[in-house]
Amino acid sequence: MCSRRALPAFGCSVFSILAFAALAAPLPPGEQFTSPLGLPLLETTIAQVQARLGPAPITEQGHDQDVACYLWPDPRAVVTFSVGREGLDSGFTMRSVGGRVRRSGCVEVPRALIGDLALTVGGLRLGMTREEFTALLGLPAGATGVTFSREEPSRRPDGSSDPENDVYTTVRVEARFEKDRLVELEVSKGAST
Repeated sequence: MCSRRALPAFGCSVFSILAFAALAAPLPPGEQFTSPLGLPLLETTIAQVQARLGPAPITEQGHDQDVACYLWPDPRAVVTFSVGREGLDSGFTMRSVGGRVRRSGCVEVPRALIGDLALTVGGLRLGMTREEFTALLGLPAGATGVTFSREEPSRRPDGSSDPENDVYTTVRVEARFEKDRLVELEVSKGAST
């Protein structure tokens, strides 16, 4: 809460407008898909995933990825988070599964931990039609994925540009459909200089 002692006259209004503008600023393309279950890709550690969804065995994927796997109760799905040990890439997958799940090594997420979390990613959800998927992503009919890429300029401490250290970010969204329904979604995010 603003106080007149903390800010000059009209300071609270200006502060409120700036805060609202920051919240209303559009996300870079693809970023709306990079915070599954409120866990931002590239920023979230496996320990933070486990703090949100409960302890799970960590497996290794490739040479530098740690993966935590969970069974989501409703809709019944396997959910995985992968985090690169170097902090340059991470990913999220959700895949529909039938009633009984064979031994997968994944742990069930307790309903108490889920609370009001919905298994959606930027509006994408298991069971949606291919038409809904392509419309949400602005893709042509029949498409199953898209890659968003961007370059962000780097600055030196003195404020001058540092093009040798520009950051290149890639967000990839891939889907698999069965009978025109989304049964698997994979989102990955990577960054490099």
